[in-house]
Amino acid sequence: MLHLTIGSKFDLELIQKISSNHRDIEISFYGAPPNFVLDGGRIVKDHIEHFYSAIDFFKKAEIQFNLCCNSVLNPNEINLNKELYDFLENMYSPLNGIIVSRHWIADEIKKRFPNFKYIFSSIGILTEKWNEDHIFSSYDIVVCPVQHTKNFKFLSNPNN
Repeated sequence: MLHLTIGSKFDLELIQKISSNHRDIEISFYGAPPNFVLDGGRIVKDHIEHFYSAIDFFKKAEIQFNLCCNSVLNPNEINLNKELYDFLENMYSPLNGIIVSRHWIADEIKKRFPNFKYIFSSIGILTEKWNEDHIFSSYDIVVCPVQHTKNFKFLSNPNN
């Protein structure tokens, strides 16, 4: 089955239309709310209420949503606090994932939320060393870095 992952602007009407017309393609959405401390710089000009409406719809419709936590900042530049952890707890669903580009963010979130699906972002190659053993053993899904998309030796390796 094909899987389509769609970046979301949290337009609930559009999300519902896509969700009801996807035929035999499995779909999921990804994104982050406006002003999210762990988002990697995506400019979201929307209201937080739209984000929560979309998340409620995803949960009720059993549609996967992957939260972008693609900050490239170092641990001393971000405060992972109770407000963030409460937000992540409310985001949890067995279907949902966390997209990260920094190992330290995944490690910190995993301590409290081991049941999220962890996805290593393709931009992680810009912020972390490409250590296949570590990456493939630490993440549930690894998005292939662009420079490897035509590397058939890399793609055909069963460990990747």
